[in-house]
Amino acid sequence: MAIFYRLLGFLKPYKRGLIASTLFAAGAMVMTVLLPLLTGRAVEEINAGSTGPGAHDAAKHSQDLKALMTVALIIVAVSLVRWGLAYARRMVAGRISLGIEYDLRELMYGHLQKLELSFFDRQQTGQLMSRVTVDLQAVRFFLGYGLVFILQSALTILLAAAVMIALNPGLGAIAIAPVPFVVVIANLYGRRARPAVQETQQRIAELTAEAEESISGVRVVKAFAREGHQLARFRRSVGRVFDQAMVATRIEATYNPIIAFLPQLGHSAVLLIGGEAVIHSHLSLEHFTAFYFLLNMLIAPMRMLGVTLGMAQRATASGARIFQVLDRAPQLTDPADAVSLPAGRGEIELRDVSLAYEAHVDELAVVEGLTEPEEGGAADGAPGRAAEGGGTDGASGRAAEGGGTDGAPGRAAEGSPRPSSDGSPRVPVNARPPVLRHMDLHIHAGERVAIVGGTGSGKTSLVSLLPRLYDVTGGALLIDVDDVRRLRLSELRRAIA
Repeated sequence: MAIFYRLLGFLKPYKRGLIASTLFAAGAMVMTVLLPLLTGRAVEEINAGSTGPGAHDAAKHSQDLKALMTVALIIVAVSLVRWGLAYARRMVAGRISLGIEYDLRELMYGHLQKLELSFFDRQQTGQLMSRVTVDLQAVRFFLGYGLVFILQSALTILLAAAVMIALNPGLGAIAIAPVPFVVVIANLYGRRARPAVQETQQRIAELTAEAEESISGVRVVKAFAREGHQLARFRRSVGRVFDQAMVATRIEATYNPIIAFLPQLGHSAVLLIGGEAVIHSHLSLEHFTAFYFLLNMLIAPMRMLGVTLGMAQRATASGARIFQVLDRAPQLTDPADAVSLPAGRGEIELRDVSLAYEAHVDELAVVEGLTEPEEGGAADGAPGRAAEGGGTDGASGRAAEGGGTDGAPGRAAEGSPRPSSDGSPRVPVNARPPVLRHMDLHIHAGERVAIVGGTGSGKTSLVSLLPRLYDVTGGALLIDVDDVRRLRLSELRRAIA
């Protein structure tokens, strides 16, 4: 529920629109409730005109026809008003939905821009894309339409129940008797559906990542004739999505028919008991007709409760995945006492510098306790997750554990460590062997230095330390006598760029 309440926080800028949409929905529901009452009145006029005294009298016939025409015109007017209110509600709800989508996209993109490079090193692009597309759509659709639909359904049930009880308390109680059972079944459905839907969303993200990596590395796939291997991997990912989607479908298929069936019990009881009451003149045909239409109006929201709950479960599961990214705090930030870049000449000094990357941990593979085993690494230069220990030069996707090209972390490196409280470097937890060890280097202003070395020797890692794309895990890197960790990141990177 905590995630659900957090999702409701995105509605705060749209309070007025939400209130207006709710009021329009309430007005439309009042008009909808009036229609059965007017229909019952029309049926009563028809019955009175055909069976009452003077049924064949021309004057009486003309009077009955006029009364019937009046009721018919009122029904048309009420229907037009309901149409106008429904149109206004949908327009306002659509604006809210699109506004939430705009806000979420901006928030997600802005936060991703703040995260350090090492975060993207260990995340699949497809995982992030899935969160800013599929998950975001599920959230915005529920907040924009689904939530108002739930309120509208609840109001429909309350209004219809109140009018039925007012018409006939006993028959009304029979009609709404299944409602508590529907609520209990719907609650059980929600408990079982949410983990299944959440896992489905996660596997869809993995499938998206698989497709993205395969397409971006298509040249390597073709160069090494790995089309069959990649197709087999993709087929496995599709199969995993299918299997998990079937789990969610089985849960839905179990509970939704029950939710739809329970209101029919009340419907059958009303037809039996109410019909008998009309036969014995204990209930007027007008009230019975109105009661019947009100009951039908009550059934639809209860029947749709399962669909609405499914929408809410998908939105909650997607919200958990979105908040997983938004709650990830940047690790490379300006210190509290950050200083401006000095007006120096650009002298660079490395003092006993070491750099080690953390072991690979895919933060986005875990959502509220749901974990998925990682697929085997790609082989022979195929894109995707490379095998631990090494990868093929030029391969697309995640670089090998233990270092990418020129010592760069590639796609497997864990993020840069944050300095300890005393400002000294902190060795990352589960660090792999250092790619740079106790390195000293002094480059004077204006001096040109060539860094030469074999693949994986640490050239790219060394250069990445200058703009603080990663932080040293030992020693210090100084620019014009100032430690780069004390400088404002934006100024430092702007000067180097």
